Amino acid sequence: MKKVAVPCYPIASSSGNVRVSMALLTSTSQCTRVKKNGSPCTRHAMKWSEFCWQHSPREVWIPSVACMVVGVILGLLISVAASEVSQLAGQRTVNLERGRTIPMIGRFPFILSNGGGYQIVAGPGYYPPGVEGRPFSVMVGPDRTIRVYGEIRGQSGIIFVQAEGEFVRALPGGGYDINSDRTAIEVVDEKQMPVFQLRIRSHTEWNKSLRETEDRVLGEVTGTRTRDERREMLLSMLRQHPPIQPQADQTLLSRESAQMHERHESLLKQAQDVLELNYVTATNGTWIVATPQGSRGHLDLQEVESLRVHIERIFEYPGHKYPGKRVLESSTRE
Repeated sequence: MKKVAVPCYPIASSSGNVRVSMALLTSTSQCTRVKKNGSPCTRHAMKWSEFCWQHSPREVWIPSVACMVVGVILGLLISVAASEVSQLAGQRTVNLERGRTIPMIGRFPFILSNGGGYQIVAGPGYYPPGVEGRPFSVMVGPDRTIRVYGEIRGQSGIIFVQAEGEFVRALPGGGYDINSDRTAIEVVDEKQMPVFQLRIRSHTEWNKSLRETEDRVLGEVTGTRTRDERREMLLSMLRQHPPIQPQADQTLLSRESAQMHERHESLLKQAQDVLELNYVTATNGTWIVATPQGSRGHLDLQEVESLRVHIERIFEYPGHKYPGKRVLESSTRE
């Protein structure tokens, strides 16, 4: 049997010219056309025609070529889109799993603010949660290295954020995202609302936040609107309840209390930095919301949502696309 050579034609692709055998496109029958010299054509006919590629009428091969070109273009577009999706998914996974180093405090003493309460940190040591049942504890090293231990859980008990030593991680799943810079770490949920914040603030900025909180609380207690009205109402309440005078046998205890108070006030004035921890988590079916205005536990999800709005978001998201880009900085530029 005489062997018939099967021609190959180059087809352009993203990786260069790839030679595809026409045997994939031809049938076993021969072309029904004749050559210019009158002899029968010896080439194989195309699978969708009675003619070979060269003898195919224009109305046959033009639509076929157009379909092939469209197919190649669609294939390339699908391949590029799949590659982009895969790359973004990979970036997001790395962004979540990569441990964010907890910022280091510049000097002792500093203030540790945890859910509205605060402690003066004059040196290295272990600082457990101020309220029983709260999830985070803090360890301060001699070199002012901060180590935090605790976790953020959803209502079903699944762990979404984990703080272990010097690192904080957001675990994949649930639409959570993480972002950070040299002074703050933040994790947001699928609604881009913060569920965990650990940041360093200046003492001045922290004092301003405390004054705003005090004014708000005084307004809620006294039912007044202006600051002068609130303070006048508070002084009136104090006049009705004069302080108890210490007895003779309490003189020593009062002196020690006064000395402790003076030392506390002295350290408070020396502190330049504040390490602030805010979070929203579920523990044993109860939601705990720790904000700069205070820490509370609630069963009512609507009450939780009304409290968590006091935690202002720090960064822009997605975190892998805007690493360390702060919300306030971007709004200032705009």
